[in-house]
Amino acid sequence: MFSFLFPLVMEFFKYQSGQVIRDKFQMTQEQIQKTIQEQVTKILIKFFGGLFCTVILCYSLIELLDLLQTYIN
Repeated sequence: MFSFLFPLVMEFFKYQSGQVIRDKFQMTQEQIQKTIQEQVTKILIKFFGGLFCTVILCYSLIELLDLLQTYIN
């Protein structure tokens, strides 16, 4: 779990600071804020999408094991 969250947190702080974008491009503050917002939104979509898929997969495995147990008994 930690190995998954650490890169996510690092990406968040990297884009939150805006330093990476400011160093690479000469942008206005509004453009930087818009770019940061887009990147944070992408990160959150990936995180919650992965979380949703993990929950669905776990639920499916539990149901499959329950079905196998019912079949065996």
